Amino acid sequence: MSLSSGAAVLNALALTIGVILVVGAYRHWSWLVDPPIQWAPYYSQAWLKKILGTRVVVIWTYFVGLVLIATPLLAIWAR
Repeated sequence: MSLSSGAAVLNALALTIGVILVVGAYRHWSWLVDPPIQWAPYYSQAWLKKILGTRVVVIWTYFVGLVLIATPLLAIWAR
């Protein structure tokens, strides 16, 4: 596997995870934007919910998803 094909795999993975995060935030998937507080020591979304509330978790999930979508697109554009 060459470096460019490895980068293509990572770009595809980041793009896929980004789309899942944006769709999950939009559809308010409970495991993603409203996890149980008991998961806070193990799951960052639950910790964020415990500290700042569900609204911030949704905003944060959108932000991370959009960054994960934009990064591979910028990498492709910069070639």
